[in-house]
Amino acid sequence: MKPPGTKGVGFTSAPVRLASTARGLTYPKDFAKAPEVTSAPGDWTVVAYLAENEDRSSWKVFGCTGFHASRRQG
Repeated sequence: MKPPGTKGVGFTSAPVRLASTARGLTYPKDFAKAPEVTSAPGDWTVVAYLAENEDRSSWKVFGCTGFHASRRQG
């Protein structure tokens, strides 16, 4: 997960093995030190990586999407 204006990888979850069964992650609970979505309004990016080791420079992007977040009012 990458808040607006974030460079690099952003906030990552623990590795998740993809399989034929559905697997979900909850943001920010499953992402170390990640801020609430409402703390950074704007266009967020969600990137899925193939990560076979801890070396982030070797990770391969295999999916990308995003969403627009607004500040909560009231």
